[in-house]
Amino acid sequence: MKFVILAPSYNENIGGIIALHRLCHLLIQEGHDASIWPYKKPRLSANPLRNIYLRIKYANRIRKSPFQLNPILNSRIAEATDIDDAIVIYPEIIQSNPLNAAKVVRWFLYSPNSSLRKPIDYREGELYFYFHKVFNDDEINPDSDNQLQTYWLRDDIYSNQHRDKRSGSCHILRKGKRRKLIHDTSDSILIDGKSHTEIADIFNSVEYCISYDPHTLYSTYAALCGCTSIIVPDEDQKHSDASSSNRRPGIAYGFEQIEHARATQGEALTLIKTLEQKSNDTVKRFVKKCRRHFYNQS
Repeated sequence: MKFVILAPSYNENIGGIIALHRLCHLLIQEGHDASIWPYKKPRLSANPLRNIYLRIKYANRIRKSPFQLNPILNSRIAEATDIDDAIVIYPEIIQSNPLNAAKVVRWFLYSPNSSLRKPIDYREGELYFYFHKVFNDDEINPDSDNQLQTYWLRDDIYSNQHRDKRSGSCHILRKGKRRKLIHDTSDSILIDGKSHTEIADIFNSVEYCISYDPHTLYSTYAALCGCTSIIVPDEDQKHSDASSSNRRPGIAYGFEQIEHARATQGEALTLIKTLEQKSNDTVKRFVKKCRRHFYNQS
């Protein structure tokens, strides 16, 4: 099958973008024709004058900020000819169907409509998937089995260097940037926007990592580096992930679970390898569901 994934330029600091580019890689790895359509790149219309305008506008954008692929991942830039017979995958930030695709998948990498001025124009025949269950909208996507994850373990960067002394803390805002900070920030380093190598160095230097984004993989990366990793839970997590039956290895949901985080820190690597394997399995299920939905094939 052929897939076209609409995605922004690769950015190692934005999990949703990594997920989109990683999906392209995994689909190619599974033997499918997959490519990436650059975010904001227009699909040309039948109007030649408008096409000239669109080409100039996009050329100016690319000149200022060239579109990037990750050379480590298998991927290519999609051509207009790829779209007609492809399943087009839109992240939840895309409100309509800008590529005028006949087969549309919408992938909820965050809560749909959470940060959009206008609601998404959902149409009959589309197929919906979510990354985390909490991002799903049951009214839009009642199929709880439609999970699609593309975890990418970066243990080539994140590992415990067993340095002699740790001090202070770092913190993560990301999707929790509007939340109230509840820890002492006087000696705390904000890691948002830093490179992977910079973050790994910080994780190996500080004693605590406090995250206000309850879903970022960086919390587990902190545990891999030997840092005491704490998530400040939101209201939903106080009753779900934070419960004893759902605790993640190496992670404390709230400061009262610090001992759990420290005691299970060594299990974090096993967890993340398991997540990566399970994510590969969700990609295979995703392909099967697409084949059944769009082509009526088992």
